[in-house]
Amino acid sequence: MIEINGIEKSFIQGNTTQKVLKGINLKINEGDFITIMGPSGGGKSNLLYTLALLSEPSSGKVVFNNKIINYKKEKEIEKFRRKNIGIVFQNHNLISCLTALENIIIAIDSNKKYRVKREKAEAFLKRVGLYDKRNLTASALSGGEAQRIAIVRDLVNNPKVILCGEPTGALNVVNLRIK
Repeated sequence: MIEINGIEKSFIQGNTTQKVLKGINLKINEGDFITIMGPSGGGKSNLLYTLALLSEPSSGKVVFNNKIINYKKEKEIEKFRRKNIGIVFQNHNLISCLTALENIIIAIDSNKKYRVKREKAEAFLKRVGLYDKRNLTASALSGGEAQRIAIVRDLVNNPKVILCGEPTGALNVVNLRIK
């Protein structure tokens, strides 16, 4: 499903080139559950951004479903990512002035009618125990509640791949499991 070959990522800082990813090879098949661990500053986030098609590698190739990703076709990548990849970042990235419900609705396929989107979003909110918080703005939610909304936002479109960077960091033990 996802394959990366010889991925390298470098950043230029002043007169120095810092290589954060060095010849990474990884194959992820459907149904796989993998964990990437390493020290702070070890390149985990850069690898996540590369897998999420948010950052072009300096060299190497990224393949999804046997198709090599062409980073020059930004609109195509954006459409592909929206349809196939769910991304749960360590920071929830909710829109603070929107309600919990609205933050989920805006992530749902734009071809669906609003009523259908709302019903789907409300069903997911019930699953994570936040239906009663649906009309609160994101800024009024606790860190754990906001993180659960972010997780729902990424699950609601049933992506083929879910990439997470510390998705449970803000959750307490009771909320680590989604029903």
